[in-house]
Amino acid sequence: MKVTKVVAGPRGSEVQAEDWLGRVADEVRFVGDDEGPPDFVVRFDGKEVAVEVTRMLDGEGWPREKRIAFERNLESVIQSVKDEAGAPRWHVRCEYDPVEPRPPKPKGKWVVEVRDALRKPGPGGKLQLVPRASRKGRGIRVTYMPAGNDGSFSGVSEDIGIWVAGTASSRIASCVREKARKVRNGYRAQEYAHWWLVLVEEVIYAHAMLGEEWSSVQASLQCCEGLEQWAKVILVSRATGEFTVVHERPGEPSLS
Repeated sequence: MKVTKVVAGPRGSEVQAEDWLGRVADEVRFVGDDEGPPDFVVRFDGKEVAVEVTRMLDGEGWPREKRIAFERNLESVIQSVKDEAGAPRWHVRCEYDPVEPRPPKPKGKWVVEVRDALRKPGPGGKLQLVPRASRKGRGIRVTYMPAGNDGSFSGVSEDIGIWVAGTASSRIASCVREKARKVRNGYRAQEYAHWWLVLVEEVIYAHAMLGEEWSSVQASLQCCEGLEQWAKVILVSRATGEFTVVHERPGEPSLS
């Protein structure tokens, strides 16, 4: 007996993407399943286009239990140094980028790095706990400053970014690289000549940026690994449905 696989409908950011695609494309078909990219196939300007969708700027952060577990682990490392005879005293805080999927492992290399840093007197500094190759965004940073008293630890909190343009650049570049890698590794990579990447924006409303700032974001992407995979990279606001084309391959028809 032949078994027909049922493809579930769009979920999460795919819902917003489908609504937006329905406004710009002539035909929209959801094909997302467990077989990998693309999520949609659309007809635009008479051509078939594969569309991969991802959520950008996820501000939900880690689940509370994971954050607290890591916070306790980090506090224990800090306290172990403080208990050593003659150890310097510090004010310590830790911030993590919400796009980082999880805290570091309890017995990872970071434990030794934090201990070594806190044992050395000096002006303080910052430690990055996520290796560059594994980093999705700005990583997990521990900042420590000399304390005139017994020191303190302010816990682990989200770092949602200060500069919108810089944050948007790093997040978009991260999505471009990761999704391009996923497409290349998928069995349908060669089935389509044109691929779009749709980024559904959730936290930092980058559409409020001025034109000059957008230009800096677009310029920063030109050397981004994986950019060659995409005929277009489009940022879509979840709140308003407004969109911005942040990358377009030369010769591609415009969406406007």
